[in-house]
Amino acid sequence: MNTTVIILLAVLIVAIAVALMFYYRWQRTERLHSRFGPEYERTVAQFGDRQKAESELADRAKRVERFHIHPIPAEERRRFADAWRAEQARFVDEPEQAVARAHELVNELMRARGYPVSTEFQQNAADLSVDHPRVVEHYRTACLIASRRESGDAKTEDLRAAMVHYRELFEELLGRSVKESEEAMMDNETNIILDTAESARKPAPEEPRGPAGTAMKAEGKVELLAASEAQQLRSRWEKIQTGFVDEPRKAVQDADALVAQTTKQLADSFSRKRTKLEKEWDRGDDVSTENLRIALRRYRSFFDRLLAM
Repeated sequence: MNTTVIILLAVLIVAIAVALMFYYRWQRTERLHSRFGPEYERTVAQFGDRQKAESELADRAKRVERFHIHPIPAEERRRFADAWRAEQARFVDEPEQAVARAHELVNELMRARGYPVSTEFQQNAADLSVDHPRVVEHYRTACLIASRRESGDAKTEDLRAAMVHYRELFEELLGRSVKESEEAMMDNETNIILDTAESARKPAPEEPRGPAGTAMKAEGKVELLAASEAQQLRSRWEKIQTGFVDEPRKAVQDADALVAQTTKQLADSFSRKRTKLEKEWDRGDDVSTENLRIALRRYRSFFDRLLAM
């Protein structure tokens, strides 16, 4: 084999080796870019060097492979979803405490899924970026707002945004939406109706008798709305309050409409109750002093409820 052939073979081997190296790097880049998505570009920008960024992402993937990440049972998912809705509703009264608790719930859910939660949120974000690259930036943003909250440098709108950002990751880790399902809301409505029907089927207590043997209405607090009506209004209010985090203006508009509807229902109820009370005693002289005493007590109850509004 002459020298020329040897040189050509050597050049060919080097060319193949270089091509294989570039192909390996291309494959690695494509694999990491496909897995990490927006997190890939962010890490490249952070390091200012593609190779260093890819080494960092590869190290993250190897670290997370050692974790025992697993789903959680359906009952535990429901418990977490209920806890989140409670904090989202709490935001209206205590925004800072709600955001702090939202952060804790995310950490609790991470632990439940098998992540080793660190006190440094950047390490948590790095771990989460391996399997949740498209929502991990929401977590970073929420944590930064939470840190500003601790220094008193976060406005209510910032805190509201933090709740929304935390929820993006929370729902992905949970594997479901935290909103109450339509089926669950229908079940609640059905339970209210069934409870009301059950109460209606129960026999009414025997009316007490007056000194002269006349039947008297039982004394007690005057209920302005039926239990089923009140419960339906409360359920609607809870939905409005929970929705404030997503659409503050719409929540206030819905609250205004609900208050207007409730006011009308109460006004109608006031009118009916007063008419009923009037009929109990306005029968001329054919009414005992005892029945008048009971009527006055019921008027007092009605009056106190009006003043308590």
